[in-house]
Amino acid sequence: MKKLLLPLTFMLFFGLVVSSCSSEDDVLQKENNELPSITRKSNAKAHEVGMRLLESFGMTKTRSLSVSDYPDYYGGSYINEDGKLIVFLKGDVENAKATLIKLIGDKDVTYIKGNYSYTELNNALTKITLFIESNKDSQTAKNIKYYYLNDFENNVVVELNKANEMGIKEFKTEVMNFPGIVFKQCTKEFKNHSLSPGSTIGTPNGVASMGYRATRFNAKGFVTAGHAYDTGDPAYYNNTLIGNCDNSILSGSVDAAFISVTSFTTVPNNGDLTGEEYYIWAGDNVTKLGQTISQSEGYITSTNANINAEGISYTDMGEATYLSAPGDSGGPVYLTSSKKVVGIHKGSAAFTSIFVKVDNIASKLNAHFY
Repeated sequence: MKKLLLPLTFMLFFGLVVSSCSSEDDVLQKENNELPSITRKSNAKAHEVGMRLLESFGMTKTRSLSVSDYPDYYGGSYINEDGKLIVFLKGDVENAKATLIKLIGDKDVTYIKGNYSYTELNNALTKITLFIESNKDSQTAKNIKYYYLNDFENNVVVELNKANEMGIKEFKTEVMNFPGIVFKQCTKEFKNHSLSPGSTIGTPNGVASMGYRATRFNAKGFVTAGHAYDTGDPAYYNNTLIGNCDNSILSGSVDAAFISVTSFTTVPNNGDLTGEEYYIWAGDNVTKLGQTISQSEGYITSTNANINAEGISYTDMGEATYLSAPGDSGGPVYLTSSKKVVGIHKGSAAFTSIFVKVDNIASKLNAHFY
């Protein structure tokens, strides 16, 4: 894939990662790539309807939802190409539809029949993860490469290294035989977009991209990729020490590190970012910023992507169509319309990109946008 490396201004904001340059007036430009960025129609209204839907299930500003909070008739939802919220309903569709129309109406939303509940699908993903973690030396576990919630089709996709009759049979016998699983041959080679020369944030092993400004236990700094730093590592900008990695997590649902900034001359800010967004939908338009491909837009293709790579199981990641390249790790991914951060870039798999969700960063790393 061809990429054009552009000089950017010396601004250390949120994840707008920058390289050396001489003027603060330079403007970010999109990179030229062989594959186009894919976006969809504005979906801000559908996102608002989706938030009302979650509130009807019990979500509040101080209480998030667990998988068990969703009603049995709810099969998940996504935003389609026309900017409408599509809601899957299991069982008695008309009765469930009437219930939801009373709660959130029928404007900017379409209700359709689904075969499986949202809880069933997510429990299936959890069961696969537990099998992999408990059977690391098993050939069946090693054969599982990538598995995710297919929000658009109301099912779970499991991609196997060998998706032949024997591989599928072993999975069904040893892991689970759930009719909501679709098996595919894995063609993805997952790559952490790790460190490349000439980036903004220096590590002991190379460079990475800054994510967003954050606080952690009263310390101020920023979030970046966990695979870029070990806890205690120094962080550099332009070969100058600016702080240290207070904590780095590289497992489960988190690949993130918190860098506390101790330099008085380097003060990160969040530019145009407006806050955090914990709730996302497949179909949401997102933008990624990074030091290699400075800005790329796309849309979310899965809200629960899982990777079994190099002996580590990564869970509950987001998957999207924005373009990315080595050196972009740690850069922010945000909703294009509201500019609220939904996560940081982790890596790529074939023609999609993977990001770590901001709510998992907040809960596991204790690092919060400010």
